[in-house]
Amino acid sequence: MVATGLLFFFSFNVFYSKSQTQGLMDKLENGQTIRYLVLGDSIGRGSGAEKPELTWFSQLENMIHEKYGSKMNGQYIVQSGATSFEGIYKLQETKVSPYTDLIFIVFGENDRKYMLKDDFAELYENLIRHAKISAPQANVITVIESSLPDEGFAQTIKDISQHYGAVPVDMRPVFKQSPLSISELTKDSVHPNGKGYSLYANEIFNTLSTLDHAQKSVTLPKAKYIQNEYQLKMNGRYNYNNGFTKHNGFLHSNKEKSQLIYQFNGPIVGAVLFRGPDGGTANIYIDDQFHSTISTWWPFQKERYIYLANNLGEGTHELKIVPTGLQSKYNSTNESYIRISGILEKDKD
Repeated sequence: MVATGLLFFFSFNVFYSKSQTQGLMDKLENGQTIRYLVLGDSIGRGSGAEKPELTWFSQLENMIHEKYGSKMNGQYIVQSGATSFEGIYKLQETKVSPYTDLIFIVFGENDRKYMLKDDFAELYENLIRHAKISAPQANVITVIESSLPDEGFAQTIKDISQHYGAVPVDMRPVFKQSPLSISELTKDSVHPNGKGYSLYANEIFNTLSTLDHAQKSVTLPKAKYIQNEYQLKMNGRYNYNNGFTKHNGFLHSNKEKSQLIYQFNGPIVGAVLFRGPDGGTANIYIDDQFHSTISTWWPFQKERYIYLANNLGEGTHELKIVPTGLQSKYNSTNESYIRISGILEKDKD
């Protein structure tokens, strides 16, 4: 009995060890289960598909199973409206299996609305470095969304992908070359429908077949746009409050010209907001200079991690949030609340 048990233990560990050193294509050709992670925005989560089985990843799973007999198990760190900034924070707060085989990064369309290309480059590189640290042996697929109109952002994704050995999948020419129109391939000209996502699944499937059989290197190259990867930390301590009251863990106000001031260190800052149907707008000031106006409207209640600014320089800065008292564009309620639990800044450690 002891000998039998030892033999089983040895055989299991040999198999387990071998499964962790095989490349993706070896695993597929052997019919093994593939573990994948999606980091992304609404397209990353398949928004626009008429039913769950028509999302790009569900269709990809079916194609993989039909071709190789392999099952795919997915983990999703996705959020509609998210930028790579939100992706960084949610990734660092989520436990990812180090034995993940595939990582899909789907950002860009929202980023272009809130930041400059150089800011995006730093955030996207930080995200991809964290992803590779989380799962060192994974193949990384970077998806350039079909709706992304900014060539500078698309080229940035390609450049960073090449630097880190990731494989970019550019869906823009695929949609352009399709005999179907954009209205036939999308729900709203941005989010693909089931037909549009079938193009995503097919293009990614074809890309996977071009990957080599070798296990990916676990060594990270020298950073291209940043000095090194960094984490974001939550700062819930405000320095000044006029008109905000605490409710359900958030400071909230619907009063025009009420103020909330935070101090933070480092070049980057974001906010932890509670968005919902009664969301309003607020003006953002950084170091006493007007920076932008944000909206906290969302069709349902959701805590969000919102990018505000980057490249502010090292040292101490001040962030001031001033509600306008005005409703957000899509707000159909009689309220206009700003709710915030803190800010996100670069972790010194």
